Amino acid sequence: MPPVPSSPLPAPVPTAPPPGRAPRPGLWSLCLSGCAFGLTPSGRAPEDTATDLTSEETEEREIMIERVVPPYDFTDGGAEVVVEGGPFAADAEVKFGDEIAEVLDVSRGEIRVVVPEQGRAGTVDVSVSGATGSASLAAGFNYFDDGRGKTGIIGELSWTRYLGAYWQLDPVDSGVAWFSVISPVRLAHSELYGRAIGYCAANYEPPAFTPYAGVDPAALSAPGVSNLRLGWSAADSAFVSALDSSDFLTNTSYDLDGLVLPGFPEIDVEGVVQTPPSFNLTSPNLDGAVAPELGPATTVRWTGATGDGVLLVMGLHNGAGTAYEAVVSCVADPAVGEISVQGSDWSSWIPGRQVDVYLGVSRRSDATVPFNGSLSEFAGVYWLFGAGFSI
Repeated sequence: MPPVPSSPLPAPVPTAPPPGRAPRPGLWSLCLSGCAFGLTPSGRAPEDTATDLTSEETEEREIMIERVVPPYDFTDGGAEVVVEGGPFAADAEVKFGDEIAEVLDVSRGEIRVVVPEQGRAGTVDVSVSGATGSASLAAGFNYFDDGRGKTGIIGELSWTRYLGAYWQLDPVDSGVAWFSVISPVRLAHSELYGRAIGYCAANYEPPAFTPYAGVDPAALSAPGVSNLRLGWSAADSAFVSALDSSDFLTNTSYDLDGLVLPGFPEIDVEGVVQTPPSFNLTSPNLDGAVAPELGPATTVRWTGATGDGVLLVMGLHNGAGTAYEAVVSCVADPAVGEISVQGSDWSSWIPGRQVDVYLGVSRRSDATVPFNGSLSEFAGVYWLFGAGFSI
């Protein structure tokens, strides 16, 4: 049913964030749609110092490799890792694929080495040879491309608060979380909504990224929040979950706990996402009893916004009220306190239509992904949502 001047249509089903076109190709099509790590060596105390074994002892023992801790490094190598197993002799030689590692220390149960450089990313066998015999651990070590300075996790943990008393149906505040672990790329969460700070665009298409496939659900935790699980959606190439009111806490740090992806080490990320405090939208007045009239040139103002960016999304409904005919999205500096949409920013503007207005404050994390050093752009966003009518 198309909107009428006294009562806009309710928002889309409240499991959807504003139209940030994310995750690609879009979880919610017509709906309005972001360190320290636990992957450390085992902590096991070194065993007794390695000694050369006699030929009889060599015949009685079989050498084995249990694991490498941690089991990853960049392709240029250089990290210190521990090969666990044994019994190892003092003359042990360690190879990662065909490359010989620098041995720093040997005990009967552990060999500490410097990871050698590899020409490409991927898994390699780890082998040990010496007076006690030889052994190999198939696909025992992962080489990753250096992700430092690039984004390795993208997503959004968001909550939407409805404004105004003019809805035909009583809206319910709602939230959604989604994220993807991606091939490292230079991409900020704000670029899901606009090219840069101070930028507005019609029907904006964000940059593409390449997610890694998941299988098992992902788990987020925070003080007062437990067992927040995001299931893997193959259709959206993202971990996704609707949120209850108790799941989203403002000004809070969330951890990613024990994420398992095929071909990757287990991922634990402290502070993978940070949520901002709440704030106020001051103009236009979307929180009254009557929906306001909105022109194509509109200035949106706010107070109390603390975060890394302010996101504005405005959607002009089609005549049936079933989809957006045109969308304008903008990114602004929270400290500026306002952003102006120009008439020329719209691909079309038709009077008498419902116009949805989403204004959100985003907060980025400063966490990094352990195995490739990439950044988390899994952002927390607090949205305010109201509507008016085009004139």
